[in-house]
Amino acid sequence: PSETHTYGLARIEVITALVNALFMLIVIFWIIYEAIIRIKQHTVVDGGSVFIVATIGLFINILVAYMLSKSDHGHGHANLNTRAALVHVIGDLLGSVAAILAGAIIYVTGWMPIDPILSVVICGIVLTSVYRLLRESF
Repeated sequence: PSETHTYGLARIEVITALVNALFMLIVIFWIIYEAIIRIKQHTVVDGGSVFIVATIGLFINILVAYMLSKSDHGHGHANLNTRAALVHVIGDLLGSVAAILAGAIIYVTGWMPIDPILSVVICGIVLTSVYRLLRESF
């Protein structure tokens, strides 16, 4: 709280977390939509390239998740907005893991449907975290 913000800036924290969660919902449904299209159209994917790019992304996402998890400034708990950002990064991290797995499977077996299938599985996992975040921010 301050003289100009008698309730502090907690409302901004909640609104930002809500916007982040809503954005994640849009991304989740967009990925599911794209996955369905890729399954129907039998899209060809270069497994080796997917594996390399996803591995780089995984390391970056681990670093960002670590930094966000340490951003509580010694309080022992992160604010709602930081947790919302962490949910977003964890979703990206899981997506990287799924892409690494899909890239390896495609490279070894040539089975293309694994990429959109794993995308939908990861969306389901992230959706539960987004739901909790939405419920808390409302």
